[in-house]
Amino acid sequence: MGHGRCRRLLALVSRRWPQAPATRKDHHFLALYKGAILSASFSRVGNLGLPMKRSLFSVAFLACIAITAVAFIVAVADHAAQRNALSAFSPLIGVLVAAGDPLSRDGATAFPRVWLGLSAVLLLATTSRGAGPRWMFGVGLCLALGAQLLLIDQDFWQSALPSVSPERRSYIRFFGGAALYLVAALCMLGALKRAAARDVLGSAEGERGLFGLQDLALLLVVVCAALLLRVYALNYISNYFEGELSPYSAGATSLVGMLYANHGMHGPWAPLGILYYLPIYVTTRAFGTDLLSLRLSSALVGVLTVPLMYLLASRLAGRAAGHVAAALFALNALHIGWSRTDIHPHGVTTWPSLLLCYSLLRAYQTRRASWGLAVALCMGLTWHQYPSGQSAVSIPIIAIGMYWLLNRFAMPVTRGQLALVGGGVVLWFASLPLQQWAMTGRLVFSNPFSLTGPRALWSTYGIEPTPIGIALFTAKEALLHLSDVLVGLFYKVPYTFHQEWLPYSWDMTSRTMPWIEMPLIVAGLCVLLLHARRFESAVIIAWLVAAVLPGILAERAYPKRLSSFFPALDIVAAIGFAALLSMAVAHGSSWRRRVVLGATACTMAGYFAFQGHVWFSGRFWKYGEPYEIKMSQEIARRISAGTVSIFFVGGGYEVGKFTYLLLDHLTAPENRPNLIAFSSEGAAPSVMPDPLGVRKRILENWPYVWTKLRDQADETLSNSEWKRLNFFIADFKSAPATTQALIQRAVASCPGAQQEEILPGPTVAAVNQLTLHVVSCDMPPHGPQ
Repeated sequence: MGHGRCRRLLALVSRRWPQAPATRKDHHFLALYKGAILSASFSRVGNLGLPMKRSLFSVAFLACIAITAVAFIVAVADHAAQRNALSAFSPLIGVLVAAGDPLSRDGATAFPRVWLGLSAVLLLATTSRGAGPRWMFGVGLCLALGAQLLLIDQDFWQSALPSVSPERRSYIRFFGGAALYLVAALCMLGALKRAAARDVLGSAEGERGLFGLQDLALLLVVVCAALLLRVYALNYISNYFEGELSPYSAGATSLVGMLYANHGMHGPWAPLGILYYLPIYVTTRAFGTDLLSLRLSSALVGVLTVPLMYLLASRLAGRAAGHVAAALFALNALHIGWSRTDIHPHGVTTWPSLLLCYSLLRAYQTRRASWGLAVALCMGLTWHQYPSGQSAVSIPIIAIGMYWLLNRFAMPVTRGQLALVGGGVVLWFASLPLQQWAMTGRLVFSNPFSLTGPRALWSTYGIEPTPIGIALFTAKEALLHLSDVLVGLFYKVPYTFHQEWLPYSWDMTSRTMPWIEMPLIVAGLCVLLLHARRFESAVIIAWLVAAVLPGILAERAYPKRLSSFFPALDIVAAIGFAALLSMAVAHGSSWRRRVVLGATACTMAGYFAFQGHVWFSGRFWKYGEPYEIKMSQEIARRISAGTVSIFFVGGGYEVGKFTYLLLDHLTAPENRPNLIAFSSEGAAPSVMPDPLGVRKRILENWPYVWTKLRDQADETLSNSEWKRLNFFIADFKSAPATTQALIQRAVASCPGAQQEEILPGPTVAAVNQLTLHVVSCDMPPHGPQ
């Protein structure tokens, strides 16, 4: 610390001292007082503005990165030894699986007991003599818990109304639960309005800058729990390779090629955004192009989002709310699934919204142009991701507009910051032409709202092609989809996609959010509505609106299209928890705070055990190695320097899967030069392609345009000595005649051809399996016959 900072600190201490000391004893006491203040400033995060205090969260974030890196290295080593990733934690996983079994297997029996226990704790924490608002808030939360349980417990209604038809029973169940929820919300609104300590969002103001060692330790515990749920047995769960985005995953192996992959040059097009490719680039550079590395990129995004959840929630409602938000996200079933799969553009949409909201709050609180610039950059960044997150650019616009309207046209930001927000909008719209300029050297301006094609409501086929017709159809369908979203939160998810990993149960309905979190979400929404004029409320409401738009404006509101909506609800639930804690500690009731925190810790432990059982018991998702891994190893064994390989595997995902899995082998110096080409012909061609002709078209072949194979394209083009020719032909089960015709023509093209089969193997998922017929020979002098 510099002398200037010391003098300012001592001056601050002196100003806090009521009077000048009169005796030597007083001088000694003042010296001890000043020393204690200085010592405290180095040992914990306070609000005196010292660099060490401000950087302690940065230390925590770096520690999260270090722990994640170590876990990844251990997981890769375990995979190489053919063990479960993070196998050292197998005893803990066994405990979690056993502890979570009653909650998962016997939900209809166990959840009422959990509800009764939580209700008792809530009433104990909020009931005392003369504490009307506190008691009313506790009753409201208990009613909300009961309403949620009634909505999802099928066995209760079946036993309570045995003579009523199932359809009518569903209506009673739905509307009864909704009515009880409404009563609960009115109770909580009334309590918050009457309570003296109701300004939950203002409680964070007194904690700004506070982040001590205890907070650091607790955050690291949450991060480790998130890491375990996302990485344990990641090499074997799930037991299949989804592979839908595998061509783009392969494109992530080249910094230049990913621009072409993102635009779809010489191949299929999907606007995944550069933020999808960069994590894959990091993990594949570190660990190679195998399936575990691809899944680790998803886990990387999920784990490092946890401390960012803490950062925003603590800025809104205090440190306790920050820890709860981080824990809720860490245990969020959808995001655990998106962190464990090879498809992760849905997981990467959260942290750009988090950074944007945090920067916006800091711009409001400090009125500094630097934070306005951060808002503009984050707005531009939101373009470079999956479309479900691109609508986050509207968060500042909605938040500023809402504050302006509710506060008699007062502006929450300065004119300079407002201009920077406008610059952020320009940056968002300029991102697409800038990307095209980076690839082609030409600026091409396109309509960004037309890129999603028929997936958007306004592009749906069959609607009246007039502005009024499109607007009416879009509004009607959007309202229906919004109702689907709400029903999926509270009651039962209407429909899912194969990329949404939700556990199922025979006696409880599946929803997009855990039932125990929904009452807190309702409480948090009550806080936001009560303080709608505060800018903090405007920011979170704007996030909710921006996050739900891609889902309700699509042809169907799949949860994957609202991927950043669910973490926003975790933030809202944390605000609801802060309201509960504020009620519990009113009038100095510290023991009630301990009751609430203890019950919260036990609930989170049970939630952790439940997720451990869901993911690792084998009841929902099976252990196993995808068949493509063994097959790619067998294919690689047949590819060496001077080899030409032509694949006939149809138009499925296998083209991308095998390209990705073979990249390390194909780019190894000892195996170069080599050439691969894929044919997606639906029927057997009349003649086999000339390998040399395939080579001449290499620059139009997507693996040599947007993967790291582009680095050896010139070498492949200039090579004139090819030694070996391989034909890999899929067994087209639906068209066996095509398979036999391809094999016969391959044999006719290769003098002295050798034939063999690569079988998928017995321990794999039965999804999209294929058998490969291999026809190989020494390369004829003038190509195949």
